[in-house]
Amino acid sequence: MKKFLVIILSILIAIFCAGCDGFFTVPDESPDDPDPGITKPGVTDKDDAIVYKVTLIYNNEPFRPMEDMYAQWTGDDGVHNAKFNVFGIAEIKGLDGDYKVTLSNVPAGYTYDPNNHYADNDHPELMLEILKLNTLNSSASAGRDTDHPIIVKQLGTYRAKFSKNQTIYFWYSPLAAGNYSVESWVDVVANEVNPHLDKYISNSGGYVAFDEGVDGGGSYSSFSKNFRMEISISADQIVATDPTLGPMQGNGWLFGIYIDVVNDFLFPYDVDFTIKFESEYIETEPVYELVEPKGPFATDEWWAENPSGSTLQYVFEDTGKILTSSHPLGEIKLNPADGFYHFYNVQTQEYGKVVYAMIANDNPFLEAEGMGFTFPQIPLRFAGKSYFEFIATYAGYCDVKGVHPVNEELKEFLQDYAASQFLFDDGEGWAENLGYNSGEDNMWLFACCYYR
Repeated sequence: MKKFLVIILSILIAIFCAGCDGFFTVPDESPDDPDPGITKPGVTDKDDAIVYKVTLIYNNEPFRPMEDMYAQWTGDDGVHNAKFNVFGIAEIKGLDGDYKVTLSNVPAGYTYDPNNHYADNDHPELMLEILKLNTLNSSASAGRDTDHPIIVKQLGTYRAKFSKNQTIYFWYSPLAAGNYSVESWVDVVANEVNPHLDKYISNSGGYVAFDEGVDGGGSYSSFSKNFRMEISISADQIVATDPTLGPMQGNGWLFGIYIDVVNDFLFPYDVDFTIKFESEYIETEPVYELVEPKGPFATDEWWAENPSGSTLQYVFEDTGKILTSSHPLGEIKLNPADGFYHFYNVQTQEYGKVVYAMIANDNPFLEAEGMGFTFPQIPLRFAGKSYFEFIATYAGYCDVKGVHPVNEELKEFLQDYAASQFLFDDGEGWAENLGYNSGEDNMWLFACCYYR
């Protein structure tokens, strides 16, 4: 029997060892622990996955949040979140693709650009800058209309709270020449709000009119389209006076902002916008011809022969706010004898009263602290000409009321000024909005008067 068992055991051992090259090895790894260099299909090795990382920065230093904040990576595979630690760092693994990076929230008084941060497998780490908001005037009347804009005095980022159907108006006056931009910062991933900007122009008399609407130009999505507007300010357009004087053409810009939302229950809604200095203003070749005054001038001798009266009357006051050369006192016509405009009696062919231009004092279309065209904020470069020296010269010849008799070159100046300030513009001009009317050739009469 023993012999039989030995034979059977030998046969079983031979069968078991067949193909084992004469030995077998106990594996170092359990069957449940495959080779660490081999990854099963559909299984991500977390230890070797790319780490996507966002670091918060403020003033070039790490920003440490004092409240819960999350980084959000939005891609084709959805939205992924990771909480920031006390050092302002959020990390996540398992992402694969292109992602837009935003924040779940920011602390009160701070903001960031929600549309300018991206990450992918080749660039998984980024620094996200946190910015402090500038303060806006919060009085009840601030920004309610074009006559009461919120004065923005510095570059930076601002936040305004909008109600339904509300437009808030702003006036920004740069302190240095340059190319500037204003841009909204609404999150296009959230896609909840669509901001709009309306640009306005104003003349030296403070009359304001809509210029153009700016919809888009910045980051956008299906509903949200951030506006972006640029403006260039040259050195001669910078005014070294108090910017709270209000909107003046040539040294800043007036704009209004309003918003649409996907659902009215979102109101009131906060919208951030930023004003930036983009680049230096590069002066091009001079395009303004310096106008040198040639006269004739009202010298002391002339004033002695034509003394100032006591009461000035504007010519349009006698014609029902219509600027016309046909006046009850006669045709307004140049007298070749003295080079000045007078009222001309067609029947007697005689020149009567002198027609004056209000130069060094205000007129109904020009409120300039009693300085008229000599006020520093009055634009005197237009129609390809520079009238600074021209006006300064004529102001020296004016009488105590600030008037000078109109000659041919003063008429040309007044005509060019009226056109540049849109006093009359096919029914939409400043003066037309106030009930005045003029033919194209008579706009210069807006500042003309006579002594009664």
